[in-house]
Amino acid sequence: MEGTNVEIEVNASGTPPLLYQWRFNGNNIDGATNRIYSIGTISTNQTGGYKVIVSNIAGTVTSFNAWLRVQPAMRFLTNVETLGWTNRGFRLRIADVVEPPRMLVIETSTNLLNWFGIYTNLYPAASQNFVDFGAINQTHRFYRAVGQYALFRFALAATGLIDLKGHNLTTDSFDSASPSNSVFGKYDPLTAKSNGDLATDLSLTNSISIGNATIYGSVATGPNGTVSIGPGGSITGAITDDMNVAFDPVAVPFASGGYMTTADVFNTNINGTVYSSAFYGGIYRISPVSLWSLSSLTKVLIAGDVSIWLPKGFAMSGAAQIEIAPGASLKIYTGANSTILGNGILNTSDATKCMIYGLSTCTSISMGGNAGFTGTIYAPSADLLIAPGRGEHDFQGASISKSVSLGANVRIHYDENLARVGPMR
Repeated sequence: MEGTNVEIEVNASGTPPLLYQWRFNGNNIDGATNRIYSIGTISTNQTGGYKVIVSNIAGTVTSFNAWLRVQPAMRFLTNVETLGWTNRGFRLRIADVVEPPRMLVIETSTNLLNWFGIYTNLYPAASQNFVDFGAINQTHRFYRAVGQYALFRFALAATGLIDLKGHNLTTDSFDSASPSNSVFGKYDPLTAKSNGDLATDLSLTNSISIGNATIYGSVATGPNGTVSIGPGGSITGAITDDMNVAFDPVAVPFASGGYMTTADVFNTNINGTVYSSAFYGGIYRISPVSLWSLSSLTKVLIAGDVSIWLPKGFAMSGAAQIEIAPGASLKIYTGANSTILGNGILNTSDATKCMIYGLSTCTSISMGGNAGFTGTIYAPSADLLIAPGRGEHDFQGASISKSVSLGANVRIHYDENLARVGPMR
């Protein structure tokens, strides 16, 4: 964003001394001869490709381009036609709202310390008016605009390799909030859309391997990355190499305490179904010294808004199942490698009701078994493997991981509603 401070650094090794020369759009930058190049406060004319030449007595090597895209800062217009009082409140207009999906929030303050929102738009236009109806009763007021991007903007995103193996693989999209693009909020193949996009930060040859998969959407790699497509594969959208997004590590929001350490009830019969355990709502830390293992006929009920921290990870197998009741939600924070097999996690609602977060100590998440998955996965340090075995696996939602590997018969259906109501960044 225009007005922020930016630094670019490179790690190089070799016989010292190492000499550095940074370049911008092919031209040397005067004075930019250190390992770290501080651009300073950026403006839109600094959009472009940055690379560094490193040399020593043995020779010279040139890095790939690091692409910097500077977006104009949002701004309030101050001309009399757009700024002033109406008979209902104080009228303002904001401009340079760019690149949806982006949630726009207008906040106000009387002291520049405490801010609260007065206007939220999930579908902002590039320029729009709004009225502060509460301004009439104020002697003075300050305003600021805050833009947020959806965390889950792609069907599958990774910092490393995306490898689509096997046959009968597809990605597409639907909108769980639209009756015309879903059936009671679930994926409908008859109304599927073409926003099943893939993206990786990787800047290597074959950063994304499509194989024989069908991608109803676009594909993006890091700068100078390439995409390989097998003889039976296809991509309906664009192929670009402008992906450059950092995914922050996960922190457990309640790690300091205040959590429960067991389920609320055990071996309970609810409406004729026997559950080995049930969680009625709140925050929990379960099995802090060993893997939380659900096997055989184990059935767990999530009956409220539940967040579970599993420091040693979890594993589901056999006919094990976690059932999220209508109106309930589940967030899992896993601190170790985890496996979802068996009957999986049953979520009859939309993807926001089941979210799996992998901490930096979680390096692998594997999915398969007899059931599909409706939810999201955010595990930037984990390799994600989806391999259903003999059957098919429908994944409705989105994922962000270190890498992605899909076996045969996997169908990824990106829920476009995540761009509106999912986590923002």
